[in-house]
Amino acid sequence: MKPIIEIKDLRFAYAPNEILNLPEVTVNAGEKVFIYGPSGSGKSTLLEILAGVQKPSSGQLVVNGIDISKASFSQLDLFRAENIGYIFQSLNLLPYLSVTENILLPFLTGTKKQLLDDQLKADFNHLTQQLGLQSLLDRPVTQLSVGQQQRVAVARALIKKPKIILADEPTSALDYDHRESFLRILFELCAEHNMTVLFVSHDRQIEKLFSRSIDLKAINKIQAPTNAPKAGL
Repeated sequence: MKPIIEIKDLRFAYAPNEILNLPEVTVNAGEKVFIYGPSGSGKSTLLEILAGVQKPSSGQLVVNGIDISKASFSQLDLFRAENIGYIFQSLNLLPYLSVTENILLPFLTGTKKQLLDDQLKADFNHLTQQLGLQSLLDRPVTQLSVGQQQRVAVARALIKKPKIILADEPTSALDYDHRESFLRILFELCAEHNMTVLFVSHDRQIEKLFSRSIDLKAINKIQAPTNAPKAGL
C-alpha cells in the first residue's frame, strides 16, 4: 500500500530553537493515527506543517503524492483546499453565522462563491443527518452546546471530502463517553471515503480507538529546551 504521508528528515525551528527533527514517518491511506505527547512537544506544529500552514526548515514531506516541502505558499493554499480537512481545538466556528453557513463556509468564501450543486446538497444532508444536526441548521452556533459545535466543526471539515483529516485535540472539552461517541461517528464518516485521520492529543485514554499510535516525543530527535516557545498543546 502506497503511503499517503511520507516524512523524511523533516526539521522545523522556531528560531533559534529547533522543535521537530523527524527522521522518518509514514502513514497509509485510510489509517486512523493517534499522535500523542506532552504540551509543547510539537504536536500542533506537526499538523500545521502537514496542512501546509507552516513550511519545514528542511527535509522531505510528501502528502498524497505531492512534495509540499518544495511548494510555494500559493501552491500550498491550493493543496490545502483540495486535500486537507482541519478540526481545530478551538473549533474556529464563526459566531455570526448559522450552522448551515459554518458547514458550507469552504464553498462560500473567496472572490467567487461556488454554486451548491445536487451532489453537494446530498453530501450536506447526509453529513448533518449522521451528525444529528438537521434540527439545528438555522440556529447560530453560539446557541449550541460544546458537543454540538464540535459536530458542526466535523461537518465543515468533511464536506469537501478531503483525503486527510487533521484533528488538534477537538475533544478536550468532553468527558470520556462523549469523546468515544464523537470519535466513532468521525471514523464512520471518514471510512465512507477512505479518509486518513491524524489526531493529536496529550490524553491517551482514547488511544485504543485508533488503528495505531505514534509517540511524538520518542521519534522526535530534538528535545525542546525548557525556555523554548511552546509549539502547541
